[in-house]
Amino acid sequence: MFSAMGWLCLKWLVEGGQLREWSKMMNLIEWVWGLHSEGKVIEVADKRLNGEFEEKEMRMLLLLGLSCANPDTAGRPSMRRVLQILNHEAPSLIVPKVKPVTTARRVGRRRKSRERIWWEGG
Repeated sequence: MFSAMGWLCLKWLVEGGQLREWSKMMNLIEWVWGLHSEGKVIEVADKRLNGEFEEKEMRMLLLLGLSCANPDTAGRPSMRRVLQILNHEAPSLIVPKVKPVTTARRVGRRRKSRERIWWEGG
């Protein structure tokens, strides 16, 4: 449903890496995505940083975390792309203002027989 990498990235930036409860995972993603949709994603940065960070870099990291937490797996970057973005070797991804919906993907191909339907492959 979501990427742990995306959640951990957001968790670290928002709460300074204080990993308390995994049950709050979805609430964190919803909250950050909500502020992103309002153009206020920078407001989620850990308050203990006292604003002592490069806003452009923080925004890039928060949006990267959101893209890794994209519920549509096809919209998530590969780890190679994540590293390229972090090393400024590739442009940041465009993160939609509205959180995408989860999509189910079928693996294999559908086959019919007279009596039943089954999935072949994956």
